Amino acid sequence: MLTNRKLIAGFVGMAVASLGIASSVAHAQAPTWPCQWVHGRLRAGNGNPAVRIWPSGSRRMLGVISTTKGKELPDLPAKVGRLLAPDPERAVWGDFHFCPTTPERAGWMRFGTVDSARRLVAGSE
Repeated sequence: MLTNRKLIAGFVGMAVASLGIASSVAHAQAPTWPCQWVHGRLRAGNGNPAVRIWPSGSRRMLGVISTTKGKELPDLPAKVGRLLAPDPERAVWGDFHFCPTTPERAGWMRFGTVDSARRLVAGSE
């Protein structure tokens, strides 16, 4: 028979395990796969990760994350930040140097960092 103490210990154990899984996704290791230039639309929004790139001509999304533990928003190149700042609903189109931090997996969002950008244009969707 389960006592209250065992029940609470079980819930605490599940909560700690789920926190470990979430933090490993949100704050991945330094890039280990080759970086590549991706042409597409970068947007900030609600969700995790908050910044995403939609590569032109595809149906997939790339999640831009921070490699700094405890930091929710990623470090973006200054010129991207300046274009996003006036209007959070704005999208930035351009070429983004995306460095993956997770392996390619069909049907899953791939996480990574953006260390530079070029040929940027701010606009709506």
